[in-house]
Amino acid sequence: RKGWFVLWGAASTILLGELIYLAVGLTERSLASWLPSGSIAGFFYAGTIVSVPLSLVVLPLTTMLFPRMVKAFGQDRMAGLAMLRKQVLLLFGVSFAVVIIVTFFAESIVELVFMRGKFSLDHVLFTASILSITIWALPFMSLGRVFRNSCYALSDYRTPMVGLTVQWLVLAGLGAVLVPLVGVQGLAIASVAGEVVTTLTMGSRLANSLRST
Repeated sequence: RKGWFVLWGAASTILLGELIYLAVGLTERSLASWLPSGSIAGFFYAGTIVSVPLSLVVLPLTTMLFPRMVKAFGQDRMAGLAMLRKQVLLLFGVSFAVVIIVTFFAESIVELVFMRGKFSLDHVLFTASILSITIWALPFMSLGRVFRNSCYALSDYRTPMVGLTVQWLVLAGLGAVLVPLVGVQGLAIASVAGEVVTTLTMGSRLANSLRST
């Protein structure tokens, strides 16, 4: 198992993982299609606010540190593990602080960002109620990206794929139950639950892998 097999074997695994990632997004939108148009808009408005700290803090930081993580794990697993712990503590702390701020000021944030034209105060209150749920996905999305990069640094492409598969199953199963019962809040809960499960799955598999070496 050398040469082209290693290259295309890894590439195929990553491709399959990307397909599952797309399936997660499509499933979320499919579940959203059961909702009234105003609920769909509120859900994706809230998701836009969640993506701001993710794009401004988490993605740049984890991308910048990824080459150092690869080097650390390549030279010494303990050094890589120490770097992983620092990133986890830093990102979880920052993300949790953002969660607390957004939870308490959700209405003010939505009003400041979106209350224009036909976006009324009722829309603000409705979107803020969704945002107060979806923002809790941020710490797990942050940790999930760190765990995914750690797996890639260890040439482990299967663990992220397993995590995405579990996320897809939880989102589809829980969403199919909650959306008809409680509407858009049910979809928000299912989305957060999917992020929690995929992060815990990748974290536990990564921990087992590091213990065994």
